[in-house]
Amino acid sequence: MQTFEKAAVPQLPTAHNDIDAHTPAATTRSSAHAFFWRVLITAAIISITGNTTAAVLHSSGRCWLAVPVAVVPPIALITAVHGVAVLSRAHGPDRLLRMIAIGTTVLIASSAFRLSFTALRLSPLSRGF
Repeated sequence: MQTFEKAAVPQLPTAHNDIDAHTPAATTRSSAHAFFWRVLITAAIISITGNTTAAVLHSSGRCWLAVPVAVVPPIALITAVHGVAVLSRAHGPDRLLRMIAIGTTVLIASSAFRLSFTALRLSPLSRGF
């Protein structure tokens, strides 16, 4: 009786198996992730602070509604950016899905920027600056 050995199937590199956790490349990648998360979180905190300040200053007694609405754009942006990263890892070579996710993130980022910029621009203008 003849036996057949299984041929070794090469593994495609993925986000989980392409870099050994103890190599300099993995350390650099981890440092890059940490750096960009710090940048995103810092920018979101600044945006939330400015948006809520503008909402409180410009709301006419409706702070309970204005403040949560002011917080939504920066949170949505962080969620969208994280979503693109997760989708890119999960669906690696699917170019169409990646382009849709990136396009949606750009749309959310543009909207968040416009809302935040408008709110922050109104604060000094209302004070005569």
